[in-house]
Amino acid sequence: MTLSKRTILVIVSTFIALLFILAATSDVILLKSFTALERTVLAGNVQKIRSEIDETYEELFASVKDISSDVIRIGNSRLSELDLQPFFNHRLDIVACFSNSGTLLSSRSADFHKRRPAILSRNDIKQISEMGPLSAKAPNGILKGMLLVDNRPLQLVLSPVEGTDFMLLIGRYLDAEEVRRVTSLTLMDLDLFALAQEIEEAIIIASLAEGKGKD
Repeated sequence: MTLSKRTILVIVSTFIALLFILAATSDVILLKSFTALERTVLAGNVQKIRSEIDETYEELFASVKDISSDVIRIGNSRLSELDLQPFFNHRLDIVACFSNSGTLLSSRSADFHKRRPAILSRNDIKQISEMGPLSAKAPNGILKGMLLVDNRPLQLVLSPVEGTDFMLLIGRYLDAEEVRRVTSLTLMDLDLFALAQEIEEAIIIASLAEGKGKD
């Protein structure tokens, strides 16, 4: 083989090798680009759902103002006499009244979907009563969050009623109908499920910490 042929063979081999390297590099770059795009889209979709849930809290706070006048009229220890219409109007499941010291005074429950009264079990009432003492640790005594009641996530707010000596807890179950409502508004499929017991607590804590860091 002459020197010129050897030179051409080396050049061609080098060119082919460079093509393979370029193809592999392009695949890696494209994969990273698609992964970044997927994360961006996912983050946007999650933010849509979070925004809708946050708006629900604003609705619940507005309900506190509307219902407080009815509670003042009938008395903060007589919520069992509270008319159910406010539950239906504001799409509420639970209203509870606490003293400013955090003691549960009375409560009332309804199924606003079926427009009928509902009954809280002793365990449900015990779980709800635990929210009162927590308000003392919250800024201005105002709480918002979720509580598992009767194995269902309850979106709730607890707020002092201005000019009175009591606080109101207003809650709405994040049940199947509410999930469908959020899904229809965000155009995102949403599902709720219980975490498996084998999931380590450290993983859950790390995930929550990561979420807070992105707020």
